Amino acid sequence: MIAERLKALKNKQKLTTAQIAEISGISESTITRILAGNGENANFQTMVAIVTAMNGSLDEIAGISVKPPIDAELLIADRAQASVTKVMESEVVNMYKSILANKDTWLKRLFVVLCVLVAILCTQWIVDVFVPTMGWVRY
Repeated sequence: MIAERLKALKNKQKLTTAQIAEISGISESTITRILAGNGENANFQTMVAIVTAMNGSLDEIAGISVKPPIDAELLIADRAQASVTKVMESEVVNMYKSILANKDTWLKRLFVVLCVLVAILCTQWIVDVFVPTMGWVRY
């Protein structure tokens, strides 16, 4: 019963098994097996991915309700756009990580320079206080 509804949804959306596999991320052989009615042991995530790839709903497949059709080509274009967006976001994240790593290096260098300057000033102050004949303060 589920296999027939999946086939009907596939035909209604005018999708090929390859397109469903590409959109859902499920192998073509698994989709073919499920559509042939041999998917009794298919897990829930697999069924959700296949039904979502065909822009259907689990309710529709279970026979509870029917979802209005949406153009499959638009769905594929939306998925492709989402994929491109993820790649671009990944590139931006990597760019910011690189910039932050560079700033981190400069902050560490600045911290070391400040520590050296503080050490020099403390040394000068100690010499100034304990050796009255040298330094800025003379007693």
